[in-house]
Amino acid sequence: MQPPQFQQRLIIDRHDSSLGQWLLAVLLPNAALKPYIREIWYIEGDSSVTRESILPQGDAVLMFSFGTRHGVVDDTGQVETFDQAWFSGIQQGPLLVDSADGSHLMGVRLTAPGAWRLLSIPMVETQ
Repeated sequence: MQPPQFQQRLIIDRHDSSLGQWLLAVLLPNAALKPYIREIWYIEGDSSVTRESILPQGDAVLMFSFGTRHGVVDDTGQVETFDQAWFSGIQQGPLLVDSADGSHLMGVRLTAPGAWRLLSIPMVETQ
């Protein structure tokens, strides 16, 4: 058994319903990484819901796409598409995400100190 500071928790959820079919895996970091990383997640699958509103959470997220395009819908309804990677900093309001091609993503949710360590800029500048 690993000492408590090295223990991690992996949560896997498989979903299959009229809404779609997908796999979501979330890794909760060990105590040594917890001040910097809130979670590491992976999702793949399809959903009948192609747009999702994500509420502000006070964290930054670095995402990597493995073949599916994702985008953010602006106030005019235009979609800014991200093909390979995407960084989302602190949000002032809900973020409307478009994933019409399904999902095949991995993301790292960073705390403010974690984003600072990665980018060397204050979180307020990542909006």
